[in-house]
Amino acid sequence: MEAARTTFESLSSEQLIGSSLPRIPFDTTEVRWFAAGPMPRRLVNWFTSAGRWGSLEVRDDSYLVGAAPSVGRKRRNRGTFEIKTCLARGPVVCLDSRLSGRTEQWRKVIGTPPGPGATAHKWTDVHKVILTRTYHFSAPDRVVEVTPGNLTMPGCDIELAAVSVAGVEVWTFALEAWGGPDQRLGLLEKSAAAFVAAVGLPESVITPLGVDMSYPAWLNRTVPQDPTSSTTQMAGTPMAGTQMAGRDVPRHPDHAPGSA
Repeated sequence: MEAARTTFESLSSEQLIGSSLPRIPFDTTEVRWFAAGPMPRRLVNWFTSAGRWGSLEVRDDSYLVGAAPSVGRKRRNRGTFEIKTCLARGPVVCLDSRLSGRTEQWRKVIGTPPGPGATAHKWTDVHKVILTRTYHFSAPDRVVEVTPGNLTMPGCDIELAAVSVAGVEVWTFALEAWGGPDQRLGLLEKSAAAFVAAVGLPESVITPLGVDMSYPAWLNRTVPQDPTSSTTQMAGTPMAGTQMAGRDVPRHPDHAPGSA
């Protein structure tokens, strides 16, 4: 297990975060689903096109759990404190006839974390192993897969992640688009179509996925709400079933073939 964690952390040094910082506040259009249990290894192979595409990040985010499900407050990788608020619910998007979810409009700002005793809510550590594929517009009605990291241009991340919190293991599949308010929904839909055209959407992905919901909503359902209880710590072991058979997830080129 420890060897697997070391492998993941060495891969995370290859993450394509870059130095292009988003504007603050940072607005997104998102949809996310959760599935119970460890993430099956075969989904990694599916999502990365057999290891040819995608970037990997491993991090521990600390959330303040217990607030409204429309507000997320976290220390990203136990560092920068982010406040993310749901501004509105949007239209339903369909990846195909078997998988649909309602989009939400979110706004992220950087804030100052509350001091000791300033909140009744508790910090909860969430361990994440995140695979991402990113799309940008290549023309007004077309998208192309790109190297992740440039958040100053309109884009859409498609994410597959293994998650562990309070001894509970799940996996999640999500799309998150950023850019102008008149761009994000179309970018999300076109990116989803390009992704599905590239890798398909097998029943092994669709069947386990439950109702769509955000991280704050899912955490409020998952983590005990007693504010007097001790701070929940992350599960101490890496995600079961998410090893990639020792094969790195490579960085992909700026322009991927088969853009849609």
